[in-house]
Amino acid sequence: MAVYAEYHQALGELIHRFDGTIDHRAGDGMMVIIGDPLPCTDPARPAVELALAMRERIGELCVGWKRRGHEIGFGIGISLGYATLGLVGFEGRYDYIANGASSFWRHGCAARLRRGRSWSAADCGRPR
Repeated sequence: MAVYAEYHQALGELIHRFDGTIDHRAGDGMMVIIGDPLPCTDPARPAVELALAMRERIGELCVGWKRRGHEIGFGIGISLGYATLGLVGFEGRYDYIANGASSFWRHGCAARLRRGRSWSAADCGRPR
């Protein structure tokens, strides 16, 4: 759990620095939204800059993790498009979510990356 804590702390700081919002976490995976609730006219730029900063930071952390016996891979996918954002749930349990074509495309790509497959936009079933 210490590695997860370090991982989430480091990436959370970067996400905050680039005005991102964490939609949800699943294990070591995260979905980050750029452009909501803080508006952004060009969300692709901070998304790519965030991805590069994450890759660099994880590279630094991996040195220490490897010394402690942890070999950890890291991958990033970026999906650009429109989504409906907001609170969904019921009394006592609400989640802030993104729903739409760009978020569905992300789920397909993430599943392929977890299985170690290479992919392209066409391979991920991107809407046409």
